[in-house]
Amino acid sequence: MVHFVGPRVGLFAGESGEKLEADKSLENAPGFLFDALVVPDGSAAAQALVDNPDTMEFVKDHFKHCKTILALGAGRKLLEKACIGAEAEQDPGILLADSADAAAIAPAFMEAIAAQRHPSREGV
Repeated sequence: MVHFVGPRVGLFAGESGEKLEADKSLENAPGFLFDALVVPDGSAAAQALVDNPDTMEFVKDHFKHCKTILALGAGRKLLEKACIGAEAEQDPGILLADSADAAAIAPAFMEAIAAQRHPSREGV
């Protein structure tokens, strides 16, 4: 099941005007409850999330609990701010892609999720 998690529950407008509804908030749904995380693209959205301490805790929880993370485009800023961007090259559970390449990286993302956890990250 897919959940959209935001700083609050409710509607959000994307850069191109499309609407997404967050059905969970960062406060009521800690990161370790989810199998994987997709950090979306969008410069304004990424900056707003980087400035939110709850987002940083959510991302760090995913990393600390060895869960799969996919960061698209500007969403990489969140990994950098959480000080986990450098690990991406050596960690099969951290995937980076441009939004245009999201469909191409989907099989690798699903394979990483199927692994459930990435124990090479333990103790980091």
